[in-house]
Amino acid sequence: IGGRHSYSLTTFDPSGNLDQVGRAVRASMLGAPVVALSIPSASETVVATPDSESTSPPPEEGIYMCVPLRFLGTTSPLIIDDGTPRIVPISSSICICHSGVGADGRALCDIAVRLALDHRYVYGEEISPEELLEALAEKVQEMTMKAGARPYGCALLVACLGSE
Repeated sequence: IGGRHSYSLTTFDPSGNLDQVGRAVRASMLGAPVVALSIPSASETVVATPDSESTSPPPEEGIYMCVPLRFLGTTSPLIIDDGTPRIVPISSSICICHSGVGADGRALCDIAVRLALDHRYVYGEEISPEELLEALAEKVQEMTMKAGARPYGCALLVACLGSE
């Protein structure tokens, strides 16, 4: 695996890349796909059934996320359901879904929950999506600079209600 530049987690190869970052990106792409659908308010939505001229009641406003539990013929161990939730509520309006290495996704979701709780305790209000994403990005970047730490091998999908 790798060449002479892969002996250290923080050694750049001649092209300026970190081998560990490339491996983390590949791991995040091997995870189960995540699907998210945003439904606007009912006043903007009309749902028509294909076999009739009547309309059905519109689905409830919100963001719907799903992760398939199993794929037929898959060989990636990152897709196998390990029994832990991949969709995690962070606050009343923010939700995160992770794919890739499950332990890395759980660690980042735990960090996000802690950031949201700390923000609510200190400021008495929910954390904004921008603040949450900035703080999460700092944590992810830290792992590429710490000696002996590897980058996170997961991808996050962050959904937020009520934000512009």
